[in-house]
Amino acid sequence: MGVLAAYLACCVDHRSILAPGEIGVLPVLAETRTQASNAFNFISGAIAAAPALRSLIAGRTADTLSLSTGIDVTVRPASFRTIRGSTFVAAICDECAFWRTEDNSANADIEIIRALRPGLLISKGPLVAISSPYAKKGYLWNTYRKNFGADGNPKILVAQAASQIMNPCVDMDWIQAQFDEDPVASEAEFNAVFRSDV
Repeated sequence: MGVLAAYLACCVDHRSILAPGEIGVLPVLAETRTQASNAFNFISGAIAAAPALRSLIAGRTADTLSLSTGIDVTVRPASFRTIRGSTFVAAICDECAFWRTEDNSANADIEIIRALRPGLLISKGPLVAISSPYAKKGYLWNTYRKNFGADGNPKILVAQAASQIMNPCVDMDWIQAQFDEDPVASEAEFNAVFRSDV
């Protein structure tokens, strides 16, 4: 899903919404810079491997993939203070169920999302939240609770699937061993079910 958002943002010509000299940004946010870098490397690798997109790469540093379309895919820490001030063509929030929530942080997940949204105003680009589920609280849980199923907002796509559906190559014997050891944690990690015990 994150790679798809990156593809779409790279393929669309955003020059009509950008000021002269302005760079459109696709931030990849995670709780830590290391986690964001992992997602960034995956996206960068997928773009480099796609023949139709490879020629768009204008340069790459440890935290920025610059494209000839005037778009920078960047690694950003999930912080409501530092995410402000750019025009975003899309945004990817990686493992956001594990971001801090309002009850345990001044840098709460919902404040990060609130700070991110104005940057998407001009492009109307997608905000992609990708995560294994965790506690029944926070931005991801609230979005799931309000929008999963037929009664949800038709502009919000909520996908939920077990590991073997998302990746048929997983080792089901290994996953069963995890269930044997800790069924509650494994239900969340491998069957994408929010936990009730945390």
